[in-house]
Amino acid sequence: MSNGNKVWIGLGIGCGTMVVLGGVCVLGLLIWLGTGPQGGVRVGNTMEEYAVEYLNEKGLIEPGEQIHAYYDVTMSLDSTECAILTDRRLIYHRNNFNTEIAREDIVDVEDEDLGMMGIGITVEDVHGEVMYIEIAALNNGQVFLSALERVVDENEGAVAE
Repeated sequence: MSNGNKVWIGLGIGCGTMVVLGGVCVLGLLIWLGTGPQGGVRVGNTMEEYAVEYLNEKGLIEPGEQIHAYYDVTMSLDSTECAILTDRRLIYHRNNFNTEIAREDIVDVEDEDLGMMGIGITVEDVHGEVMYIEIAALNNGQVFLSALERVVDENEGAVAE
C-alpha cells in the first residue's frame, strides 16, 4: 500500500470519527432538551412545575388567582422574565420588577407578525398605558394572543351592558 493510500485512509477514519462524535453530541442535546421543562405559551392546566414554584415563591400570583396564559421569555426557562395573564390582571415580570394591567382595564390588543422572530403583542389599557409582549416563533404565541383578545371582547360586552 502506497503512502498516498495511507493518507486517504487516515483522513477517512479521522473524518468519520468526527462525524460520529458530532452525531452523538446532537443526539445527547436532543435528549437533554426533551427531558427538561418545555417552553412556549402555557395555560393553567399545562403549567410546568418550575414556573408554578417560581410564581408562588415570588408572590406573583395572589391566593385564588387563576392563570389563563403564561409565557416564559427566558431560554433557560427560569421565569425571571415572563408574561402572565390571570383572571384578574396581565403581568409582565422582569428582573424582579412587575408591570401590571388590571384585566378589566384592557381595552385594545394589537398583534404584529414578526416573521421568523415570532409575534409581537401590544396591549393598551383605559389610561393609554401600553405593554408589549414578544413571543418567539414556534412558542404558541397565538394562544396568548387569543386569550388577550377574549379579555377585550369580555370588557366590551361589560361596557355594552
